Amino acid sequence: MKEEKNKTMDNYRGVKLGRRITDFIAGANSPLEDGYLNLSGDWDVDRPEHELQNKGFETYACLIFSGFDCLETLFMNYLKDKSIPAEYVKWLSDNGYFENGFINFSDRFAAQFADIKIGTGTYVYKANNAIRNYLIPEKMLPYEKENYYAKYAVTNEMLKLSEEFKKRFTINWQWEEDPTRGLKRSPLQAVVRFANGDGILKPEGELNHGIQVYKEDQDSYYIDDNYAQRNKRYGKDYVFYFVSYSLTINYKKMDTKKFIDENDLKFVRNKNTGQFGRILQGILRTVVTNDRGALLALDKFHRDNGVTVTDDEWKQIPSKEF
Repeated sequence: MKEEKNKTMDNYRGVKLGRRITDFIAGANSPLEDGYLNLSGDWDVDRPEHELQNKGFETYACLIFSGFDCLETLFMNYLKDKSIPAEYVKWLSDNGYFENGFINFSDRFAAQFADIKIGTGTYVYKANNAIRNYLIPEKMLPYEKENYYAKYAVTNEMLKLSEEFKKRFTINWQWEEDPTRGLKRSPLQAVVRFANGDGILKPEGELNHGIQVYKEDQDSYYIDDNYAQRNKRYGKDYVFYFVSYSLTINYKKMDTKKFIDENDLKFVRNKNTGQFGRILQGILRTVVTNDRGALLALDKFHRDNGVTVTDDEWKQIPSKEF
């Protein structure tokens, strides 16, 4: 194995580490369905075009670039399998989301909302919350060497298009404590110590960089990086803090009367926001609480006698706060 040190990256700090108690964790508190889109766990054929996070200006946005690599890969998988309605594909095309046949989101746009600090980067959760909420085409706000983080670059037109996107698609993310299971759901974002080289890399030192994991073998994870050397392999003990993604297509129109009649007295959970409610007296009575004990109890009640709906469906059900 040949592992090269990159002097220009010795002082690079693109990631802050930390989680919030409200973050979704797969297999624990996450409402996201435990469905597997890709049983092989190999996303190589769906990867998007290679994009660099530094083309003369260091963005410190590795978590944005790597997260969008994962999300664009997931979108390409859905498109390949014709899982996105034709009218939505046309909407994406008409609004410029495709380049050279690949879906391509603007990294720079989402980076404006991720609290990225030059020299230190940002937190994984801040980057991914920006990714799920601010999605416009790359060509609408592309990479620039000058004034990358200039706030005036964000226009009302961009914000309106991002809201239109969210009407059609809902993005979620969750921490993955079992990467092998996570890879069956989506490609994974992860955190590493930056290194270049051949063979299986095992760089020591402080974690400082976000990348995409698109497959694994017994000894290594296959990495997609946003620097000149795109393809790498890392030893499995040298990759951390995995995140998976989900795509919900907001297309279903509910028969809300039928849903309420069939689910009377059942607990309902929003798979995209995690919020709980219960069907009582012909209406969805929603619960708003940050009390962890109450949330644990609601989770148990929902598992015992509950149904899960998308955020789009949730919004269609007549509701009132309990």
